[in-house]
Amino acid sequence: MASGDPIPRDQVIYRAVSWGRIDRKSKKPKDTAFLLRPATDKFPAESSLTFGLTPQAALQGLAGVTQTCQIKVGEILDLGHNLTVVENTDPLHVQVGGMPQLENDEGLALTIAKDMRQIASVCS
Repeated sequence: MASGDPIPRDQVIYRAVSWGRIDRKSKKPKDTAFLLRPATDKFPAESSLTFGLTPQAALQGLAGVTQTCQIKVGEILDLGHNLTVVENTDPLHVQVGGMPQLENDEGLALTIAKDMRQIASVCS
């Protein structure tokens, strides 16, 4: 596969989730784990969410983050929001695209985040 190639529907992918974005009772990620980050002084706005093909790949380069949740690609595609799941330039990572920034379409961004939370596994 190459950058931009679709990821198979049966592939499980992993999202790194900081403790602040995990519900303490359910151990599931909060909606905020699936919102695109806006631009800051140091970084541009996100245009997609990064997932890893393994838990280790998801956590790569993230200091202090030790938890991941998993989602099957087909479940993301079946949400009905025209989301895409494609290979990143790093073959151990995938990009989930098609979601808006919160400031551009708050209703859709929150709906997608909530839907992603519902299909995500318990964080471990």
